[in-house]
Amino acid sequence: MPTPGLVVRANAGRESNNFSTQAQRANATWGAGADWSPSTNVRASGQLDHRFFGNGYRLSAEYRLPRSVFRFSSSRDVNDPSAQSSFGALATAYDLFYAQFAGIAPDPVKRDELVRSYLQFYGISATAQVATGFLPSAATLQRRTELSYALQGVRSNVVLTVSNSVSSRIDSLSAGVDDLSNTNLVRQRSYSFTLGHRLTPVTGLSLDLSRQDNSGDGTGQSNSLRTIRLNLTTSLGQRSTASLSARHVIFDSTTQPYTENALVATFGLQF
Repeated sequence: MPTPGLVVRANAGRESNNFSTQAQRANATWGAGADWSPSTNVRASGQLDHRFFGNGYRLSAEYRLPRSVFRFSSSRDVNDPSAQSSFGALATAYDLFYAQFAGIAPDPVKRDELVRSYLQFYGISATAQVATGFLPSAATLQRRTELSYALQGVRSNVVLTVSNSVSSRIDSLSAGVDDLSNTNLVRQRSYSFTLGHRLTPVTGLSLDLSRQDNSGDGTGQSNSLRTIRLNLTTSLGQRSTASLSARHVIFDSTTQPYTENALVATFGLQF
């Protein structure tokens, strides 16, 4: 820690894998990084590593205002589902408001309760993600970038997220079947907009709009998923909630396009 708010680090070692050969193959690895927090409202982090696949990196920055928060992240790393070494999901509404409420609830436990109650009042799913991704059956090399913004109003809030990712299979020996079986690259670009409004102290209404475009290298390997969801959530008592959600989905594809309309009612009881 050269100065308060700045942490620098370095690492060196060796790693081995059998992604490209039957036998284990060892490679030297080294890297450096830093975490910078010049104030309670600004955080930035960067890590650059030389790995067996080349250069990998993880960059992130966060800027928090009294009623809003910006978040940027970019990375190039290996996602190995068999070793559970994926490097995390994209930012959710919970992540953004958890960062936003850092100033009023420094304690992590109390902040968690505050964020979950806040999202419930506005009818916003805490785990909602801008991109659904895909299930790889072998280790992949992923490069992705995401920009998120959350605005907290008196009775309304807004969440915006844009992301872009490119995935390629790094395990050339795997016989697993997934979206990378017939293409070298999978590209995903996603956009999400959520508007939440508190109708009463115990009732919230939210509108979710999202679009995800997917493509591969081959002909006919492109599709688009568009979703509109309207959700009404209310508290029926100290431990019970109810929600009514209407969803309209359009999936454009040259092979299996479809349209979905759904109405879902949910009742929840906490013990």
